[in-house]
Amino acid sequence: MPTSFPSFRPRRRPRPTSWTSASTRRVYPGAAELCEATPAAEIDNNCDGLKGDEPGNNPLNPKDWVLDLDGDRAVYLSSAQQRCAPPASSGWIEYTPDVGQECEAPPGNPDPTYTTDNDASIFLGAPEVGTRTRRGTAMAMAR
Repeated sequence: MPTSFPSFRPRRRPRPTSWTSASTRRVYPGAAELCEATPAAEIDNNCDGLKGDEPGNNPLNPKDWVLDLDGDRAVYLSSAQQRCAPPASSGWIEYTPDVGQECEAPPGNPDPTYTTDNDASIFLGAPEVGTRTRRGTAMAMAR
């Protein structure tokens, strides 16, 4: 007499909701590492244990951050850093086409700490301060 066995169907486990979210569809070994919108949203895209700006990680889409200590949106390009998020210290802004440049040190300036990033009125292309009017110049020349 044949023995009948109940039919065996493996039960499918439901996927965790985090696996099906739009942000994690890009997560798999060998995936490109990407910068997410905010540091809190950073994920490990390629399963190597690194995410965001952690040392050894090389995301494909870092932003250019520049230091602007006086808030005038004029910067020294030498301060630029490519990262997902701005460095922890204050004064960093994302570099965009509308960001200007600070003035470089005058030729022969012996001060290695020279900067114009402590005065918002001084930057490359700023209007001259205290220039004479034509009338004042003409009067000075007549003297």
